[in-house]
Amino acid sequence: VAAVIEYLHSHYHMNSYNVVGHSYGGSAWVNAYFRYPKMRSMAHVKRVMLLATPVEETLNPKEVFKRSLVHQSKDPHFREMMKEKAHVSGEQWPRSVYNVMGVAKDKQRTDGSVPAIQAEMIRPLFKHAPIKYHEYTFYRISHSGLHQQNRVLRYAMQRLWQK
Repeated sequence: VAAVIEYLHSHYHMNSYNVVGHSYGGSAWVNAYFRYPKMRSMAHVKRVMLLATPVEETLNPKEVFKRSLVHQSKDPHFREMMKEKAHVSGEQWPRSVYNVMGVAKDKQRTDGSVPAIQAEMIRPLFKHAPIKYHEYTFYRISHSGLHQQNRVLRYAMQRLWQK
């Protein structure tokens, strides 16, 4: 991901961009954002739309988010990102981050592939940064539905491009 951003910046003079990442595509961007400072300094990220993006995979899938889980994480990538968060300067933060999750069946905390807790752990990475952080859950929608259903696509277009 960092190499792609660097290529676009150097060859096409891309100075700002929006991000849409689904599942591990979103995970790849989040990891690169925190772990490669050069990527943050090349181009400004305006808005980020993460769809069912797991960032912490060692917690019990039935776990409900609590701030104390940050310190209980055994996921080395998540722990590294939390450390790197301190090195992100004010102007390098995206303006807005939208963390979108799905719940496939009532009373379950999963879209069928990504347990909600794995995506909810994005919250401590971006919360309290100088940005607008939003979480939204679509009910009765599967993992693949998050990038196929019109209601999700409309939500993304409205937030990313005000359309």
